[in-house]
Amino acid sequence: MKVFQTSPFSLFFWMASFLVFCPLAVAQNSRPVSQFNPASITLGQNTQYVVTVKVKSNGKFQPPAPDGLKLTYQGPSQSMQSTYTNGKFETLVETSFIFQASAQATGTYKVPAYSLDLAGEKFQVPPATLTVLPPDGKTQVSIDEAAFLKMVCPETPIYVGQVARCALHLYVLTAFPNSRYNQPTQLGDAFAKGGLDEKGVQSTERIKDLNYNKIAWPVTFIPLKSGPQSIEYQMVVEITVPRTNRQSRSSRNSIFDDFFNSRSQRQQLELTTREITLDIAPLPEEGQPESFSGAIGKFTAAQTLSAEEMNAGDPLTLTLEISGQGNFERIQAPQIDVGQSWKTYTPKTEFSPRDTLNFRGAKTFEYVLIPQHEDIEQTPEIQFSYFDPALASYAEIPLPVMTVTVNPAPVGTATFTAIAPGANGANPRPREKTLLPIELFPGAWVPTLLPAFLSPRFLAWQAAPLILLSGIIFVRKRQLRLREDFRYARNIQASKSMRKWLAQAKKAASANDAEVFFAAAQRSIQESLSRHFQQSPDTLTQSEILEFLESKEVENELMDEVGQFFQTADALKFAGAAAESPSLKEREKSLSRLIAQLTGLK
Repeated sequence: MKVFQTSPFSLFFWMASFLVFCPLAVAQNSRPVSQFNPASITLGQNTQYVVTVKVKSNGKFQPPAPDGLKLTYQGPSQSMQSTYTNGKFETLVETSFIFQASAQATGTYKVPAYSLDLAGEKFQVPPATLTVLPPDGKTQVSIDEAAFLKMVCPETPIYVGQVARCALHLYVLTAFPNSRYNQPTQLGDAFAKGGLDEKGVQSTERIKDLNYNKIAWPVTFIPLKSGPQSIEYQMVVEITVPRTNRQSRSSRNSIFDDFFNSRSQRQQLELTTREITLDIAPLPEEGQPESFSGAIGKFTAAQTLSAEEMNAGDPLTLTLEISGQGNFERIQAPQIDVGQSWKTYTPKTEFSPRDTLNFRGAKTFEYVLIPQHEDIEQTPEIQFSYFDPALASYAEIPLPVMTVTVNPAPVGTATFTAIAPGANGANPRPREKTLLPIELFPGAWVPTLLPAFLSPRFLAWQAAPLILLSGIIFVRKRQLRLREDFRYARNIQASKSMRKWLAQAKKAASANDAEVFFAAAQRSIQESLSRHFQQSPDTLTQSEILEFLESKEVENELMDEVGQFFQTADALKFAGAAAESPSLKEREKSLSRLIAQLTGLK
C-alpha cells in the first residue's frame, strides 16, 4: 500500500497559501449583493430591489435610481447562520434591505454601483438591471398611455342655462381586457350636473400604433355663469396585470403564494380629462319676451281640455304639453291670467324622458280651472316662449284660447270646494274600544316542569357562538363591500362627515361663533345630500341643491331654510356680515331638524 507523504517544504507552502487566500475568500463572501426580484416585468407591475449585506444593521438609505424608476423603502429583513470552525461556533448575520420598484415607461433601468456605510463598515454595492416590457410586446409605451380619458365638445356656442352635450371617451389598451372602472365624476362649480348614459358605446381604435378598447359616454351639463369657465371629469380605472412565472418561482414561499394569490395583480389608475375651458355666452336681452322663464332648446306646445261643457263651479282640467329637446328641468309652468272669471290652483307637473340623458322628452302641466259664472265663453290665454340656441333668437309659441260652454249651476247644488279631511266632522267617528271582562277567580296552579336545556341561561350560552360567528361574518362582508362598492363606501363616509360637521356646528353655537357655525352648517347640508350626486360634497352649490330638492317636490319652507343657511354662510365668509336673530341656539335646533329631513330623502 502506498502512503502519500508531504515534505516540510510542501507543508509550509500550503499553510502560507491558506493564510494568504482565506481573508480574500472571507472578503469575497462579505461583498453586498443587489438584484431585482424579478428582474423582468411588464409595464404596470411592481418588483423588488433587494440589497443583501452580511452585517447586522437597522439602518436606512436611498439608492441612486435612474429617471423613470421609483424606489420606495419597505424595510429590512435579517437572517442568521451558525458555523462550527476549529472548535468554535461563529454566527453570521445577513441583512436584506427591500425596496419596492415601479417604472413609468418601458425600457431598461440600471441602478449604478454605489458606496454604503453600515455598522461602521464601508461596502461597495454592485449595479443591478431591470427590464420593463410593454403589455403587448410590440412597442414601448408609458403608464400614461396604458389608459387615458378624453372629453369632446362641439364648437357651437353654449349659453347660460343651456343643456350642453359633450362626450367622454375612455381608452384602455387591449392588453388589459379585464379592466374595471367607476362612473365619471364632474368637477367644478361653474356647471350644474346634467345626465350621463351609464351604458356607453364600446368600440376599438388604433392610436400611435397601439390598439385601444374605447368606451364613449354622452354627458350633459348646464352652465351657471357666462365667460370662460373650466370643467373637468375624473374617474378611477382598475387594470389587471398578469404576473410573470419568474416572479412566482422567485418567492421564498411560492407554494403559499400560489394558493393565496392569483396569477395576476390589479392596479388603480386615476384618470382625468384635465381642465377644459369653455366660453359661455350670456342670453341676449334684446328681443326677450315677457313670458320667457328660462326654457332653452327646441320645443313645441299643445293644449287639451278635459271637457268643453261644464256647470259653473265644476272643475275643468287644462293640460299643456311641451315637447322637444332642451333643459326640461328648468322649464317652469307658464303663468295664466285667469282674472275674476276663473279660479285656479298650482298645476301638477310631470316629465316623460325620451332618452337616458333627459335631453329629449315631454313635460306636461295640468291646470285645474273652475269657472265662476255661466257667462264665460273661452279658456284663459297661455303664453310660452323659449330661446333657440341654434338660431340665437327667442321664439314664441301661440296657444289660442279654446271655446267652452258654462251652464248655470243646478238649483240646490253647492259650488266646488275642497274639504280638508277631518274638517267640520267630515271624518267618520272612530270605533270605540271595548274592555275585556274582569276575571273573578285565578286559574289552576301547576308546578314548573321546564327542563334545564330549555332554560334561558342554557339557551343563551348555546346561542353565544352563533352570535359571535354572525358578527364576524357581518364585519367581514362590510369590509369587502367598503372595498369593492364605491357608492356604499362613499355613503358611509358622507354619513360620518355629516355627523362631524353637525357636531362642529353645535359646538360653535355654544361658543356663539356665527362664522364657524354657518360654515359647518353649510357643509353638513352638502354632506347629507352628497349620496345623490356624483361629485365631491364641498363642490355642491346652492343652485344644484335647490334644483335637486325641487325635483323631489319638497315643501317650499324646507327649500327656503336651506337657502337661508347658504346665503348667511356666504355673507359671513365673503362680506363679514353679522348673524341676525334668532340666536345660534335656535338656529342649531333648526339645523338638526333640517338635516334629519334631508337625510330621509330617497
